Amino acid sequence: ERGRWACDYKGLTVEPRVLIPGLHIPVTRKLTKGASTSTPILVVNDDEVIAGSDSILHWLEKQFPEKPLTYEDPALATEVEEVTALFEGLVGAPFRRAYFDYVLKTYPGLLTRMFTLDRGPATKLGMRIAEPAMNLLLRAADNITPETVAEGYANMDTALDEVMVRNADTGYLVGDRFTKADLTAASLLCGTCWPRSLSFTIPDEARTVFEDWSSRWADHPGTAWVRSICDRYRTA
Repeated sequence: ERGRWACDYKGLTVEPRVLIPGLHIPVTRKLTKGASTSTPILVVNDDEVIAGSDSILHWLEKQFPEKPLTYEDPALATEVEEVTALFEGLVGAPFRRAYFDYVLKTYPGLLTRMFTLDRGPATKLGMRIAEPAMNLLLRAADNITPETVAEGYANMDTALDEVMVRNADTGYLVGDRFTKADLTAASLLCGTCWPRSLSFTIPDEARTVFEDWSSRWADHPGTAWVRSICDRYRTA
């Protein structure tokens, strides 16, 4: 979501392609010539490949300086980078591990259905057959263990607390306007409250599961900030 949000905010139209977890690795390795096995990856004009959300945001800032996501002031620009990195570390992979663990345990088959929505009947059937093995592959590839899952839940709490401290003065995490620090925190923390302004759609079944899972943070005031930022800037 972070990469798509940044592209939309900068006015760059993209055509998303959803990759199946686990099976995405050969695709990402091919696109990046072995440099990366993770997403997102932005392919520009079939000849330029930018891997990773942070690299995509840096590229967008250079190519589309309008509506800047950082500051010219060196001190503030440095703080934007630091806060962005803070939320990347707290929420990114830790959140994904906690959520995937919950879904794999509580709603078997849901991830397979979600990631094959736009695939043909043969692929859907093959994925259903291979699902037990794919679940094991996903757990191994993403290091989903009881310890990393517990870390994910704890980190989400910490990140929401951090949001409340940092936005207290101006409503923004750094300085007095929207930057990639806000974009990063809000896009990663949307898993705590599921804002209606998100750019992608999922089946009603998956939405219900997501909302049930995120209900543990319903009373945290940090989720109100996440919704506010998404509602004000996600539709820009």
